[in-house]
Amino acid sequence: MLFKDDILLLYSLIINVKKSVLLAQSFYKAHEIYRMLYIPKNGKQTVKLFTV
Repeated sequence: MLFKDDILLLYSLIINVKKSVLLAQSFYKAHEIYRMLYIPKNGKQTVKLFTV
């Protein structure tokens, strides 16, 4: 049987995992955008990004 403290600890652990996953995802997206902006494979890619 779980005690109240155990449930709270588990809950905070899940929240922390979710936060770190969100942080990792946003960092990855930012990195992708950075690559699109500053390391374009061709000129069209940069223009396309700005027009969207």
